[in-house]
This record gives sequence, structure tokens and C-alpha cells, in this order.
Amino acid sequence: AGGATTSIAVSAGATVDLNGQTSDRTFSLNGTGVGGLGALINSSGTTATVTGTVTLPAATQIGGSGHITISNATGLTGNVLLTKTGSSTLTVTSTATSTRTGTTQIDDGTLRVQAATAIAPVGTGSYAMNSGTLSLGFDVANTMTNVVNVISSSTIIADRASAGAGSFALTLSTLTIGSSTLTVKPGDNVTSGTMGLTLGAVSIGGVSMTPGDPTFDVQSSANAAMTLTLGALSDQAIGPRTITFQNSGAAASTVTLGTLASSLVDGTVININNGTNAGVTVNMKVVGALGALSQVNVYGNSTLTTGITNVVLGSLGGTGTVNASGTFNLIVGNAANATLLSSTFSGVLENGTGTLALTKAGLGTLTLSGSASNTYTGITTVTGGTLILGKTDGAVAVPGALTIGAAASATAGKATLQLNASDQAAAAVTALTLNAGSTLHLNGFNLTVLTLSVSYGTTITGPGILAINQTGGTMTWGGVSTISSDSTLQLTATGVSATRTMAVTSVTDQLTIHGSITQGTNPGGIVSGNSAQTAMGTLILTGSNSYTGGTTVSSGVLNIRSTNALGTTTTGTSVTSGATLQIQGGITTLAEVLVLNGGSGFAGFNGINIQTGALVNVSGVNNYAGLLAIGIAAVTISSDSGTLNLTHAGTIGGAFGLTLAGAGDGSISSIIGIGVGVVTKNGTGTWTLKGVNTSTGGIVINAGTLKLGDGTTGRWSSAPGLTFTGSGIFEFGGSTAASTQALGALTLTSGGGTLQVDAPASGTNAVTFTSLVAPAPGSGLNIVSPASTSVTVTGTSNTNGIIDPRLTYNGVDFAASTAGVIGAAATTTASSSMDAGNTTPYLISGSFAQT
Repeated sequence: AGGATTSIAVSAGATVDLNGQTSDRTFSLNGTGVGGLGALINSSGTTATVTGTVTLPAATQIGGSGHITISNATGLTGNVLLTKTGSSTLTVTSTATSTRTGTTQIDDGTLRVQAATAIAPVGTGSYAMNSGTLSLGFDVANTMTNVVNVISSSTIIADRASAGAGSFALTLSTLTIGSSTLTVKPGDNVTSGTMGLTLGAVSIGGVSMTPGDPTFDVQSSANAAMTLTLGALSDQAIGPRTITFQNSGAAASTVTLGTLASSLVDGTVININNGTNAGVTVNMKVVGALGALSQVNVYGNSTLTTGITNVVLGSLGGTGTVNASGTFNLIVGNAANATLLSSTFSGVLENGTGTLALTKAGLGTLTLSGSASNTYTGITTVTGGTLILGKTDGAVAVPGALTIGAAASATAGKATLQLNASDQAAAAVTALTLNAGSTLHLNGFNLTVLTLSVSYGTTITGPGILAINQTGGTMTWGGVSTISSDSTLQLTATGVSATRTMAVTSVTDQLTIHGSITQGTNPGGIVSGNSAQTAMGTLILTGSNSYTGGTTVSSGVLNIRSTNALGTTTTGTSVTSGATLQIQGGITTLAEVLVLNGGSGFAGFNGINIQTGALVNVSGVNNYAGLLAIGIAAVTISSDSGTLNLTHAGTIGGAFGLTLAGAGDGSISSIIGIGVGVVTKNGTGTWTLKGVNTSTGGIVINAGTLKLGDGTTGRWSSAPGLTFTGSGIFEFGGSTAASTQALGALTLTSGGGTLQVDAPASGTNAVTFTSLVAPAPGSGLNIVSPASTSVTVTGTSNTNGIIDPRLTYNGVDFAASTAGVIGAAATTTASSSMDAGNTTPYLISGSFAQT
């Protein structure tokens, strides 16, 4: 319409149909029009244009099936409700921000707000999205203060006013939404790049809106990517909701959460759904953007990304991807909340452009499954609940270091790693650490790791194999740990032979292996303790082990309770000075060479003796079938309780002393061939020597009983001296009927010892000494020599059998004294003889014998 400008006032109930024309008139619109079609409509297929001022003195509706463009300097004016109806597009464009503050409601069709600059053509009032589309078309970034209320599923288009690349964001204020879908996508004028839409705080439900389960459908076009940035999420309900992010567009899109959620109910479900062509990436920029205990599911080709240090999720499920854009620890589960949340994630955990780590915390279970390997390189930690590894064959669940349990005893909790499939870790790089309160449940599967260390105790249980792929090195075990009888510890180095150290670190620490130790395909040995002797705990082996390498006890205690505990006999076992090999359980070992390299066990703190020997019988009747050797220093072997039988018939070599100790008993069938090394008897028990011994270093009896010969075998081919230093007993049992044992000098240094000769079945058992060294004051010897036995001592000494030091025979004084003169022996037989001596010092000279 041409001619002079004319104002058109449309009263309530009336309608102006522009019919595809361009008008420069001023319009004053009021009401919903005829039949609710709108006060201003266009019924033509040609876009109608209004260039004059449009004023809304009262609530107004603009609709129709034809498009309308309002293009003027001031946009719309009037602080009242404007409702857009009909399937058409209403475009409002201006050169200045409208002063209008009224609400703009979009019931149908599209309201396009457009300008080349950063203005607000329809004013600053709220947008009520009620199934229509809001299209924002600006050629520059624009921050608008309009609040958005999504009443029913609606769309917001981020577009340019003119064709060009998208490289900026358009911003609106806060968003309120219930159970509706808000679709966000770029407009047709964006020919390339990325277009952004930023919304403020998101309220799920509000004063006039019932809380619900909202969906955000963020779609990219074939030409341009779309990014939606949301403010703090808050839920106005008292129960958890479901929030969905998805992409129904042609290309990948992004949702950015940059603000801490203010009031999401624990247990809120976050679904990041599979896209039609490409997924949506939800990018978390702050801790708690999804609340403290949300249940997050990432599906298909969609991704959850974070660039912050720690993100806490209640649970993680789905088949999609989780990655990082910075150094990021994904925490699944919340230790501060007792809610039990369990989930299965079958997708991929990867680094992205950053480094991703994973922590399973709190209660509940997280299962990592699926057919694709996880590729993140950060540490995997289980501080609470259960982490289940169940990737399909060939896929890796844990590609980096793996820690189970709390790092300190004071924070011990219940953390479990369970296998639902084999080979779930990267064998070449995974360092496995088991901390306080941890459990590794093999569950019938196998796990191979590079290294293993334990702090404050752990439990390894269930059938299956834990294989250590390390080339040598140390496995440290702190606290009290157990490997169950159906579990196997495999010492496996890739392509090489290697020795692995089992370091049980403290005196109070203990590792019990009821299961088996095997070597895999490469030979190797185990070391209990370490060369620095800092590992002072106890390693207990109760299983049947098959490794072929040697076993070295370098410090602490190795306790064996099965026949094959020390593996095969190929290489043997060595005990370093200061360490202890214990045996118990009523076992007979394999014939494995045992080298004892000196020492009498080890002492604990403040000088308290923890062990009494390098080889110790703890309890029961146990037989060590291998040959012993004494390596680099004197050695103590103790039977603390029960009986220890060393049954090998070979020669115990070496050139150092051997002490036999303990309250229990023992026997040695081997030949003691330790050269000038001294054999010493300590403790209250009885040790029986059954071999034809060749050492020349002498015999010292401090306590208990040392028995030479058991009536069948046992003697000394040399003539070592015999020294008594206490109340111990040297018993000659003989080897055959009528056997004689020649010994060197008889020395009494302190206490009252006993020399006992057992009667044979026939003939006479005899013990002879080359001399009697002058007994020390306070010493003495009782000779127990029944019928069919003989004791002969040759020499001179200052003893008279009357005063200390003295000799007694079967408890009776050896000699009589009359007026200070030594007479014949008080209990002599016809064959006894002793030269009489003079008065003080009451010398016995020559030879004396008791038969």
C-alpha cells in the first residue's frame, strides 16, 4: 500500500490480513483476531512486510499461514504478551533494541529475531516456548537478557542474519523446562564453522511449571556444528529426574556444562543418547556440573568429555565414549553417600586431548565391558565398592596402572576388583597396587600385570591366575595378605628368565599363599625378602608350586606348608644370613638342595628375637628331604615344637659351625662334614645324629640332648672333643651292637652336664676320651653308664669326685677320700681302676674307667 503513511489500529476481535503486501503504515495491534487467527496475519504464499512501527497496547496474537516480516528502526513496542501462532514465520528485525519488556510466546510456527548487530528487536521480555521455534539471526555475538520458559517441546535456532561462517555464540538468560524437548540447531545462513547458543541457569520445573524429564536435542547441520552451553542445573522436585542430551542432526554436536549444579536430586539420570548420524559430546567444565550422585549413561556415538580435575558421578553406563580435555579423574560413586548405585559401561574410556584417570568410589558396582579396548593412560583406582572387568576377548579394560584399596591403614575400606573375563589389563604397563581392605577376585579368569605391590594387606581369591610380567624386580607385600587355595600366582617374564622378589616388608606383616606359584613359560625363581634386608615379614606357602627357578629367603620368614611349596628341585633354595625358612604342617618336602648362608634367624625391634634359626620347625613332624649345605657363616637349625627330620643321606658341606636348637626334637640322617666347624646343642629338645659324621671341630653341649646314633646308625669317624657348658646331655646310642665311639678331650666349663651311654642289644657300647681337661670351678659331669657300657677317660685332672669340680658315676661320687687322700672309685667294679692321688689338690692321674 502506497501513499501517505496511515496508522492502523486493530481492535480486539479484529484481524488485518496483509495478503502478501508491503506496508509502511503504523500498526496498533490488540487481541487474538477473528476466530483466534491473530490480529495480524498473512494468508498469501508471498511474504508480507511491515516497515512502520508496530505497537502492542494490549495482549496480541500474530499468526496466519503466510510469512510476515516486521522491519523498522524500533522493533516491537508495548509491554504486553505477544503470542505467535500459525505455521508461518514472523520475522522481527530492527536497528535498535526494543524497549518492550512483555513476554513473547511462540505457540506455533517460527519467531525469527534478526539484526546485523547485537540488539533485541522484540525487547527484553521472556520467551515462552509452547511448541514453536525461536530463530535468532545475528551477524555478531549477542548477549540478550531474555528468560526462556519451555512450556512444550520447542526449537531454538542459532543463525546469522546474512550468510557466512558461524564463529560466535548467541546468549539468552535462564531456562525453565519440564518434561519437554528443547531442540537447538544452527540456521541455514551459517555456511561453515561452529555456532553457539548459551543459556543461563537451567531450572527443571518452576513456580508455574511442573518438574519433569527434559530432553536437549542439539543438532548440527551438514554445513555447521552446533554447541549448546548451559548454566547450573537445578531440580525443583523432591525426587530424581531424567535429563537427556541427544543429537538428531547430520553431524556431531556439543553440550557444554560450565557451572556447578545447584540442586540436582541424588540419583538423577543423565542420558547422553546415540545420535542419528553422529553423536553429541557433553563437555563438563566444572566439578559437580551434573550433581554429586547422578546416574550417567553415554550411548553409541556420543561422548562425555571433561576438562576439570575431578568429576564425581553416581554411576556410569552405556556404550559411548568418555574422555578428557585436560588432566581429569573420573570418579564413579560417592563415598559420602550410602546410596547403592551399580552400572555397566560397555563403551570406551580414552584420553581425548587430555589425560583420563578412573576412580571407583563408594558403594555399588561398576562393570567395564564391551568389545572395544579402553585407551586412557591415567591410573585406575578402586577406593570402594566393586570394579568388574569384563571386556570381550582381545579387548583391554585397564590400559594403565591399577590401584585397589585405600592408601593408608587408617582409611581401610572395602574395595574389590573382580574379573569377568581374562586379560583385562595391559600386561606390558599395568602396575597393580593392592592397598588396605582390598580384594582381588579372579573369579575363574586370568589377569596379567607388569608389577605387583601390596600395602596394609589384601586378599586374592577365586580360581584363576594372577601373572606378574615383570623382568625381575620386587613385589612388596605390607600388612596381612592371603592368596586363596584356588588362586595361582604366576611369575611370568616376557621371553626371559628372571628372579622375582617377594618382599614382605615389616615384622608384623604376613603373606599366606594357599594357592600355587607357577612360572609360566619362562623359568625363574622367587626371593622372599630383598637383598637390603628391609623386608622382615612372613611369606607362607601352602600350595603346590611348579616354578623351576630357585628360591632365596634374603630376609624375614618364608614358611612352607606343602610338599611342593618351594617349586621343583631344579635349582634349590637359599637362606641368607638373618632370614628364616620355616616348615610346618606335617609335610615331606621334595629333595631340594637347601643352602643356609649363616645366621640364627633374625631379631625384631629393640633386640627381641623373632626367630631362633635359619631353618625352623614350627610344629608337627616334618621331613626335609633335600641336602643341606652351610654357606658362608655358622648356622642355627631349630625345632621349636614337634620334630624336624633332615632325611637326605648326603654330606652337609661347609666349614662353619652348626647349632641345633629348640624345645622340639630333630634328627639328621646326613653326614655332618663341616670341617673344623663346631656342632653345638642349644634348647631343651633332643637332636639325633644318624650319619657317619666327619667334622673335626668339636661338640659343645649347652642344653637339651644331643644323641649320637639311634641304635642302628650314627657315629663320628673322627674324634672331636666334647665340651659341656651347662646341664645338657650327650647321649651315645650307638650304631650297631657293641659299638665304640672315640672322642677327643672331655672339657667341663660350667654347670652339671650328663654323659649317657645306652646299652646295646649285645656286647658293649663304649665311649673313650683322649683326655680330661682340668674342669672349671663350679662344673661337673654325671656319667650314666649302665651294664654293657663303658666310659674311659685318660689323663690327669684336679677332680676328686668329692668337691667341685667333680665327676659322678650314675649320680654317685666317682672317688672316695680318707683323711684328704683320694682312694679307689666309690662304685667301682672289678674292671674299674684309678690311681690314688696325694692330698690337695687331690689329683687323679693316669686313666680311669667305669664298666
